Amino acid sequence: MIDLIQGKADVLEIYSQYDRLLFPAVALGELYFGAYNSSKLEEHLAECIEVQRLATIVPIDVNTAEAYGKIKSMLKVEGQLIPENDLWIAATAAAYGVELLTRDKHFVRIDELDITVI
Repeated sequence: MIDLIQGKADVLEIYSQYDRLLFPAVALGELYFGAYNSSKLEEHLAECIEVQRLATIVPIDVNTAEAYGKIKSMLKVEGQLIPENDLWIAATAAAYGVELLTRDKHFVRIDELDITVI
């Protein structure tokens, strides 16, 4: 999403194919964490606000929690756990039945997801 805000042409082309963008609240939290740990606080806080303008922020709900449990259990059995916040992001995409656009290739380990690695 930051690449979109920064106007990177390849990412603009990909995102332009979609009518609506959903963005997990967990991922927004990661952006805010990065902003508050940055020497460019105001610039990065503005990016957080821009994400909220461009996308619908999706909270964790009961369906997301169930998807999280299922995905984490499956990955644990396979010995393929991914970072905790990424589990929540994957669970959000699975619960809402939407495509996940990501640069993180470890999401491909999750069969239940429709993933595009950008």
